Amino acid sequence: MQTTPCQNIHPILGTCRTLEIEGVLIHWVSEGKGPLVLFVHGSQAWSYTWRYQINAFAAAGYQAVAPDLFGNGYSAAPNRHDYSVAGNARLIGQLLDGFQAQ
Repeated sequence: MQTTPCQNIHPILGTCRTLEIEGVLIHWVSEGKGPLVLFVHGSQAWSYTWRYQINAFAAAGYQAVAPDLFGNGYSAAPNRHDYSVAGNARLIGQLLDGFQAQ
C-alpha cells in the first residue's frame, strides 16, 4: 500500500492509500484505530462523501475506512471490471482481504 496525492487535496479525509486489486489500484482513506467500520459510497460518489463520519468514528475509537470503488474518486476505472452490485461486492471483499494481509 502507498500514500496517494489526495492527502494534499482533501486532508480532512484522513490517510489516503491505494491497494492493488485485480492488477488495478483502488484508492481508500482511513482514520483512527480500533474496530473497523467500512463506509461504502453509492453510484457516482466517492470516499469524500463520508468525510464527517470518518472523523467522528475515528474520534469515537474506530478505524474508519472509505474506499473509492472502481471508476469513482481516485480509483482507476478498468474496462474489465464488473460494475454490477455483485461485482462491487466482490471488490469490497478483496479490499477487506487486503486489509487483513497488512
